[in-house]
Amino acid sequence: MDIGMPGIDGIETTSRIRAIEKANGYDAVNILGLTGNYNETYLMRYKDCGMNGCIAKGKLLVDAMKKVISTLEDDPDKFVTDTN
Repeated sequence: MDIGMPGIDGIETTSRIRAIEKANGYDAVNILGLTGNYNETYLMRYKDCGMNGCIAKGKLLVDAMKKVISTLEDDPDKFVTDTN
């Protein structure tokens, strides 16, 4: 999920997805944020809106995605970043 999308950003989009899942009894899908705003303050905002993790733009994305997804498979309740 690109956090900086125009119109409706990734935080609002994630919040809406989580509300739809909850209202309809759907299983939660994993949502990973993609952003250049990668500090503790921002990371807490991403976690609080319901994202499962976050990856910084500019990193080697394929390797980062593999690492984050692997971590989520092992511990689906953990908020993960590509630095975990």
